[in-house]
Amino acid sequence: MVEVENFYMLKEITLSIPEDIYRQVEQVATETQRDVADLFLDTIASHFPTHPAHPDRAAMHKEIAAYKQMHADLVQNISESMLQFIRENW
Repeated sequence: MVEVENFYMLKEITLSIPEDIYRQVEQVATETQRDVADLFLDTIASHFPTHPAHPDRAAMHKEIAAYKQMHADLVQNISESMLQFIRENW
C-alpha cells in the first residue's frame, strides 16, 4: 500500500494490468528511481481533480461575480450610512 499526501483514506486493491503497460511503468520507475506502485498511484491520481466540484458551483460563481460587480457600490453605501449615523448620533 502506498501513502500519498492529501489522501485521507487508502484502499488496497488488486489490479490486472497488461504486461506491456506494466513493463513501461516499471522502466520509468527504474529510470526515475521510484517505486512502481507510487508511479501507478501518481499517474491515476493526476487524472482526477483534487477536490470534487460542488454541484452548485456554477451558481456560486455567478453570485461571486455579482458581488464583485456590486462591491464598490456597497462600500460607498455603507460609508455614507455610517457617516450619516455618526452625524445624527454624536
